[in-house]
Amino acid sequence: MVNTATTGSAGTSRAIQVCAWCGLPPEPTKKLVRCSRCQSVWYHGIECQRKHYKKHKGVCRKSAVETNVTSHIASFVAPAPDTAVTASLYRVSRMPNRGRCMIANGPLAAGTRLSDNAANGRSNSFQPIVSPVLMLAKRDARCSHCFGTLSDDSRFVLDGPPPDMRPLLHRFCSSRCMALCKDTAQEEEITATQMVQQSGANSKSPACVWPAALLLYRLVRHMITQNEDSISELESHIDSPHTTQDEREFLKSTAAVAKCMAICSEFVQSASHNIASQVLDTNYLEAAVSKISTNSFTICDGEGASLGIGLYPSAAVVNHSCSPNLVQTFQYGSEGMPPSLLLTVCRSIANSGEELCIAYTDTTAPADIRIDALRKGYKFACTCHRCEDLASNDVAFGIRCPREGCKGRGRKQVEVGANLSTIICDSCGHADFASCIKRRDDSFAIVQRFQSEKEPKPTLDRMKAAYSAMKEYCTMDSWFAQEAGEVLVQAILDQVGRAGTETEQRELCSLALATLNELGTQKDERTSECCPLPPLVRRYKMAKLQLFLFHDPRPAMMMLQDVHAKLLVYFPRDHELILGLEGCMRGGMA
Repeated sequence: MVNTATTGSAGTSRAIQVCAWCGLPPEPTKKLVRCSRCQSVWYHGIECQRKHYKKHKGVCRKSAVETNVTSHIASFVAPAPDTAVTASLYRVSRMPNRGRCMIANGPLAAGTRLSDNAANGRSNSFQPIVSPVLMLAKRDARCSHCFGTLSDDSRFVLDGPPPDMRPLLHRFCSSRCMALCKDTAQEEEITATQMVQQSGANSKSPACVWPAALLLYRLVRHMITQNEDSISELESHIDSPHTTQDEREFLKSTAAVAKCMAICSEFVQSASHNIASQVLDTNYLEAAVSKISTNSFTICDGEGASLGIGLYPSAAVVNHSCSPNLVQTFQYGSEGMPPSLLLTVCRSIANSGEELCIAYTDTTAPADIRIDALRKGYKFACTCHRCEDLASNDVAFGIRCPREGCKGRGRKQVEVGANLSTIICDSCGHADFASCIKRRDDSFAIVQRFQSEKEPKPTLDRMKAAYSAMKEYCTMDSWFAQEAGEVLVQAILDQVGRAGTETEQRELCSLALATLNELGTQKDERTSECCPLPPLVRRYKMAKLQLFLFHDPRPAMMMLQDVHAKLLVYFPRDHELILGLEGCMRGGMA
């Protein structure tokens, strides 16, 4: 039965939808959302739907069956073209040695945005099963609900003890985001405090509730509330022989934190479902942590910086490829809405039956680094043609010959019949690269330290020295030199905001632009098809710096217009990257 109310003057009436839980009409600026399963009732949002679930679930299942049968019959009689195309872009199938896969149902043009089949084509994004969680370093700067940027005049905190006494502190960008999360967020803060007090940990440290532990706690709460195992189909690698002892300790400690928080919470104490004992079992929780590590997405901003982690079950079937045909981006910062996942076709798919894949790791890195990252993070070894292409890997590897006067580069030589390789200069035949590689790796460790969440970060002077070392030991088209240069540019731009005078700002911006020009376009040419976003972001940075440094804005404006058109393929118009780019364009035309 559809939930409606009748309004209007005498002699006239019109039906409007009302929320099935609270009976109120929609808010002036926001429409009600339908139950995605039965399509027969509306809600203000997730909270109203959850509260109504116990009453609605019986009717929902029956209505869903009737709806599916009707849709199945209608598809043979008179399919609606737009809906049919949107809902059938892909299917989920199992393939040997690949598990569950996302398979194209037909040709797909580059720029096609996939929709979640579970949403019946009503949305061109994938929604998280529970609210995603911010990284520790972002909790002071981003809204806990929508991931929008916090400003000094819009920073909302729940009532409670002083902020420095809370091991978990949520901050919100608006009263709306805070109101939507108030009950659950307050419960999380209270249970985290109780957990820390009971364990004797330092209650002033916000680092005692890690993102994975908080995400697991939210999953436990969701499953007990819904009385169902919502992650049963997700892959776990807890029994993999490649799982290290440190990883097993992480699984145990993360599961222990989530379990302790759950036990301290009211919803577990009042739960009467059989599912509660199942999901609070230690072995189950450790396997759940493994599922989170394997299936969750790192939510990134437009420039690739990590913001948080989220679990999107409908998209967890997308496998890895070193030559992906999909790019993942995220829509966040919309008041009242958690971050959603966008999957966009980045290169045309000609035939039905082709697997749709994303990249789990940096596809521009040398093969041995990609293979190692995939084995550590996802417990499989990639054997694709790119990982076995020695020529392209030599370019990414890009080690210079250490012999004085030689301009050659080291190339890997694989011994036939053995799993061994040696590095030999392609010009002079020199084969002793051990000390050169060690110095390169020592310098690159500084770059990786800057990219991690660990504090303190390397100073700008150390980053300059690391980049200089990369240029000494590696060719400029190598992945190591390119990566070190990109990170140095980010370190410089971070410093610009702290510069005291305009002269200092201009000096830093000049150094950043010179570094970008030095990096050139070699990486752009290698990655534009399977990894289109980094080259576009690099050009965006160059254009912004040119606008600041040069009097003639026309070259930068032309570059911005081109980048803007290409980024709109992957990001919504209200994304902060697009809004920032459009702001630069308006400033350049002023």
